[in-house]
Amino acid sequence: MMDHQCKGHFSCSCGSPIWKSLLPKGAQFTPSMNTTDTAVGLQDRIFQAKNGGTIQTLQGGENKTVEAIGIRDGKILVTGSIDEVKAEFPDIDTQNIKLIQGAMTLLPAFIEPHVHIIPTAVVNTGTDLSPFVGQDLRVNTGGTYNQAWVIGALQVAATATMNKASIVTINAQPNADSINGAMDYTRQFTPTKPSVNNSSSNNQSWVLGHNVDPSLLNGEHKEFNATVLDKVKIEVNGKLEDANLPIMVINTSGHLAYINQYTIDQIAEYNKQVADYNEDHNSAPITPGYINPGENGILQEFDEMLPVLNFLCTWFGQPSQKDITTEVSHIFETASARGVTYMLDASLDDDQLSLLKSYIAINECPVRIGGAYLVSSLEQLNSDIIGVHQPNQGDENLNVAYLKLVSDGSAQGLTAYQYTPYDCDENYINFSLENAAALPDQNNTGLFNYGYPLEFNALVHTANNYGWPVMIHANGDHAIDRTINAFKAAGISASTKEHRRDRIEHCSLLSAKNMSDMERLGISPSFTIGHVGYWGWGFQNSIIGEKRVAQLDLCRSAIIEHNMRITLNSDYGVTPMGPLRMMEQSITRLMESTPNGMTQQVLNASECITPFQALKAMTYDAAWQCHAEQWVGSLEAGKCADFIILAESPLTYRNQANLTHPAQGMRNIPILETWKGGKKVHSGTPNPATTSLSNVQCSKEANTLFFNYIGPEIVESTANNTHKEGQIWFKVLDHAGSIKGVQQTARLADVCHSYELPQGKTLDKTDILLAGPYLQKESADMIAVTAKIQLNKTSYSGAQSTCIISTSLDIAGATVEFTLPELTTLPTSGSSWVVVIDPSIDSKGATTNNPLFGWGSGQINPSGENVIFYKKLTTLNQGPNGTISVTGFTTAMLPKIGHLYRIGICLGSNYRLSAYQDLTCANTITPL
Repeated sequence: MMDHQCKGHFSCSCGSPIWKSLLPKGAQFTPSMNTTDTAVGLQDRIFQAKNGGTIQTLQGGENKTVEAIGIRDGKILVTGSIDEVKAEFPDIDTQNIKLIQGAMTLLPAFIEPHVHIIPTAVVNTGTDLSPFVGQDLRVNTGGTYNQAWVIGALQVAATATMNKASIVTINAQPNADSINGAMDYTRQFTPTKPSVNNSSSNNQSWVLGHNVDPSLLNGEHKEFNATVLDKVKIEVNGKLEDANLPIMVINTSGHLAYINQYTIDQIAEYNKQVADYNEDHNSAPITPGYINPGENGILQEFDEMLPVLNFLCTWFGQPSQKDITTEVSHIFETASARGVTYMLDASLDDDQLSLLKSYIAINECPVRIGGAYLVSSLEQLNSDIIGVHQPNQGDENLNVAYLKLVSDGSAQGLTAYQYTPYDCDENYINFSLENAAALPDQNNTGLFNYGYPLEFNALVHTANNYGWPVMIHANGDHAIDRTINAFKAAGISASTKEHRRDRIEHCSLLSAKNMSDMERLGISPSFTIGHVGYWGWGFQNSIIGEKRVAQLDLCRSAIIEHNMRITLNSDYGVTPMGPLRMMEQSITRLMESTPNGMTQQVLNASECITPFQALKAMTYDAAWQCHAEQWVGSLEAGKCADFIILAESPLTYRNQANLTHPAQGMRNIPILETWKGGKKVHSGTPNPATTSLSNVQCSKEANTLFFNYIGPEIVESTANNTHKEGQIWFKVLDHAGSIKGVQQTARLADVCHSYELPQGKTLDKTDILLAGPYLQKESADMIAVTAKIQLNKTSYSGAQSTCIISTSLDIAGATVEFTLPELTTLPTSGSSWVVVIDPSIDSKGATTNNPLFGWGSGQINPSGENVIFYKKLTTLNQGPNGTISVTGFTTAMLPKIGHLYRIGICLGSNYRLSAYQDLTCANTITPL
């Protein structure tokens, strides 16, 4: 077993107290400026499915659709046919009847049954070193994730920190005079100096990195320590210098952190001053005294991590209340943008609950919150919870339903409690015959966080006696066995299932006996399905091995063989929020971290579930599991009007590019609108990196096409530096290439479109639909995306779009390789371009938060201040198999190391951006 001593703290990030050190004392939330800007007020409304649209209610947990739903006072009043619904709204304004048509689908809003709001928000004020970009692994978005990338990200953060105008000055040599003159660390313990940050402005003058995940790093170099962190430099006047400021990086598992040599030296000075002070004041020594800087800057568990973190927060500042409030708002906005209106926080305490209540009181929160009190010991349970709080006494806006126990750690953090040792060492190197000398060290079976059996069983027994439902974090097979035994000993049985709804969180490695026991006891699992999608390959090939990985997240067996009501959770911030992503991973079970060059493999295909089973797990069953089914989870009369409108249904979604795994890519279905309590809290305009044409549906009777088109936002920067929105156009060609119809529209923000052919023109199964963007011309000479039409089908064939295959960017130049859709060829006149722009400024050089896709006004020789590289395209750039490779760019200005740039493909001389990719410039290629 690993030598970790938790001493009241848990061996994973679920119960991490780190956030408390980072939170300023007396912090209070302030009103957000963004939560109600786009909200639509409460009005009587009808939503009607028409022309192929779908309203899916999940009434009674069934796959049920209706023609219409009616909403009044934030609740669903009626569902049924349009005539039945209109009968309840005889005086409704026709403007308040919204059509759901084409591929559009209205569903109950999603539920995130296990997240961590306040701790994640506080830590998120630091630099994100996670392996994710959005909901995808960084390596699957054209980027890299290795030790060098992490150092580069810290370098950008360190430079920004040092460039703050109000930052305290830090000298090259760490000593007692390093900051603001004499840095007397003993002053905080005297009556004249309170224990607060030395800087009166409370600016944070150190770098916090969070969520670095060594298990997903590419390459052999997975270790982190002071030696590695000392590679971080800062940019001063265009040159790189040593970063003489503190840096602390927290491992995503929560049981390790790393500090650089500068921090070690500052701690050494502190320890020296404390020792000298104590020698002179032995009657009143300073406590706490000595701070352990770890071995080469590696801090193990909270006994070593917290004193260092408190030291940095005391003397080098904390995140501001404004930054923390911003991060909390961002979490809620992200949830809303991904279709979530209810989230259960799985590790609350009174401080977090107070903060959440204050946020709800002063902001129109776009989500509802459920919760679970975190229990760290039997003493805490008896003194702070029993007799003080009762379960399920809240309302639809905030309700605490559970007690939460954390039995073990995380498998990817090598702390989940197993019967047999992990297959790898702390650097994820396999124990094998090749490194036989290390085999005797194969003894780590993880950690269990409570005394067993007495303390752990007593916790569950006491909770049951006082009517508290329990959700228990258990990842390893040994921890799951102990958890099930504790439920048995407490008298839990299937007879209590509907009332209590006890849960096992993550529930990673299950045996057939475990599931039989859970069924008999009425316990349901909540699977962190990202374990399969994100870490499956690592689990199988280095962490737990092929035999045990077959027990991972047995979703189908739980549903079909054991009649369990499962849920899927993100454990945010362990994995990104995203119900559609979790549905996709449970349906496909693709291992997304499969090494480059290999086809993604499926982990235990027999455990794949159906799209409807996945949807039910994210809505109807999630509401039940969260004790919230009276408010959310289905669209039924009397429930809250919480729903989402998608560009297409996840039940019929098909990825035409990968018919072997048609659900792959489901996470990218555009969420057009999110409604909470009858108010629209999110209006989505997807801004993808590549154009796409999907869900082409033909109504021959109406001679109309319904289809989804999305593409990168395009704007023109005019002479007076105002922005002109781009437009889109559609064409229908017959098999001979003759035009049957052309239409332009000014609403690029729309995703779902309908197009009726002109009089005298009719649709045919050999027709081709074309789509693309433009700014000024009424017709276009280039095609962004094409699709062949198939009448009387909801699918199509031959869809192709402009797509970037690979890119690179360094201080010397750029390389871009991309493809074009069928029917598109590069013009010999060279009116198409590849450009590299700085998205942080516009063509006039002004800072912008709305990156422009293009330069100036589309001039032949780009001269915009945001242009870095550019090149015309000709037929000479065309390569084999329809690919186009571009190098030898004209240089407009030199890029900056560590700065983010955008590579774009502009088809035609008026922007017509069809694809882009973001990269960070460095001495070596480090794409994001």
